[in-house]
Amino acid sequence: MQGIDDKCILLAIARNGARLEGDSRGGLVTEPSPTARRREVGSLLRDHRERVGLKLGEAADRAGVSSAKLSRLERGLRGLNVADVQRLCALYGLSEERTQELVAATRASREPGWWESFSGLSPAAPLFFGLELAADRIEEFDAFAVPGVLQTADYVTALLAGAGGAQASDRDRLAELVEARMRRSSVLLPRREKSFHFVVDESALRRRIGSAAVMADQCEALALRADDDNIRLQVLPLATGAHPGFGGGFSIQILDGARQGDTVFLERLTGDELIEHPGQVARYREAFRVLVSRARDKNASQRLIRAVGRQWRAAQRSNSPAFTPPTKSVHSATE
Repeated sequence: MQGIDDKCILLAIARNGARLEGDSRGGLVTEPSPTARRREVGSLLRDHRERVGLKLGEAADRAGVSSAKLSRLERGLRGLNVADVQRLCALYGLSEERTQELVAATRASREPGWWESFSGLSPAAPLFFGLELAADRIEEFDAFAVPGVLQTADYVTALLAGAGGAQASDRDRLAELVEARMRRSSVLLPRREKSFHFVVDESALRRRIGSAAVMADQCEALALRADDDNIRLQVLPLATGAHPGFGGGFSIQILDGARQGDTVFLERLTGDELIEHPGQVARYREAFRVLVSRARDKNASQRLIRAVGRQWRAAQRSNSPAFTPPTKSVHSATE
């Protein structure tokens, strides 16, 4: 039904194109998501292929591309080529009008994202950044560190330097990675149409990253961000014991009403992983639901963050580098 596809294409361009939003600091933010556009076009092409009854391998053979390439194209995992899209449109019998709409969306998907100006990012970073930029909601569990978009520059610097690798010894690369993370935050957080729900393990607040001053500043910044209307921040107390997040942190990108499904991004030492299979995504969403149920509510979490921040500030004033804040029960953090 090509009339329905018309609306889908227009919706794809409208919802995933450049949006102009008010920044809470008075500025304006406009950022396209080429990744989301690419996934929308790929999803539409897959629907057209299935409509004419062609299997993936058959369509690939007739279009003169490999099955692997067509699969990645349909899933939005590779850049779109106008010539490839035109050949597929002809193969699927699309009208000239429909073809031109898909070609226009393809060209839009090739526009650079904010991350294109940074050269030292991991290979998976562009895909992840594009997905989170397009998402309506983000659900994230952080087991070992403060959520990336809520980190201060000093915290990021200490975190990346302490993690080792090439950035630890290359000051220019380290500075670029810190700048990229700050840019990511400045793009994402002011978008009031996007909601964020973070669950952070309490150990992340108590683990010294950098100096006591860095940790105090980070906790204070975190508590302030928790006041934002589009951010829900919860702390999972140490007393929780075993929980579904023991395998490590994860980020779920949720696109309300989109043609493509939700995704989960895992950041691991041996390589990043994108999960798209609906059954696997559902397992992570259920794990997040359990973590939310066991975490402290927003107000209690904010009180705990402020209490830990005061402990770090006291450590800074005492000038005792070996000091570690006591593991104070979340129930006793009352301010």
